[in-house]
Amino acid sequence: MTSLFKQIEAVVSPLPGWATVEKAQTLAAIVIAIRPEITIELGVFGGRSLFGFAMAHKHISKGVVWAVDPWSNAAAMEGYSDKNAEYWRDLNLDAIYTEFMRNVNVMGLTSVIKVLRAKSDDVVPPPKIDVAHIDGSHTQQAVRDVHRFAPNVRTGGLVIMDDLDWQNDNDRPVQRAAEELKKFGFVHLYPLGTGAVFQRV
Repeated sequence: MTSLFKQIEAVVSPLPGWATVEKAQTLAAIVIAIRPEITIELGVFGGRSLFGFAMAHKHISKGVVWAVDPWSNAAAMEGYSDKNAEYWRDLNLDAIYTEFMRNVNVMGLTSVIKVLRAKSDDVVPPPKIDVAHIDGSHTQQAVRDVHRFAPNVRTGGLVIMDDLDWQNDNDRPVQRAAEELKKFGFVHLYPLGTGAVFQRV
């Protein structure tokens, strides 16, 4: 696994985004530990966390990760105001998507990544999910994502949330989304970076 972790560090370090190398390696370790058939990530951006999942799926020769992201300025701005909206308005998300796809091909990961360039609201959740990384818009969207995708996570499966303390207009929607997980039988396992890992029991 040390070799895989070194590969992940080399791949992830130069990519745009916010997930740390350590988080990408932890996500890879989760895949190796529970050997999921279906992993899904909502909110891919440059792929820093997604490639941790994907490289581990390839390493164990099992499963696929769904990469769900519209890579759209209009979609990214929804629900935000002020500086957050300005940030997403000014990014060249088409270029980030193009580079992401180039990396998928260069790294030979096309067989383990299912790319869905769409808003999570427009994606039909797979009927059985082993691991879900919910890291899309840190707005009310996070709550909707939990309501739509968490019910399909199998017993024993995991939901990973990011940026639990994110504030948007004096609201903490990601924290509220994490609280909603309790309604579907999830318990808090451990913190991970700015977020946490939850398991359905």
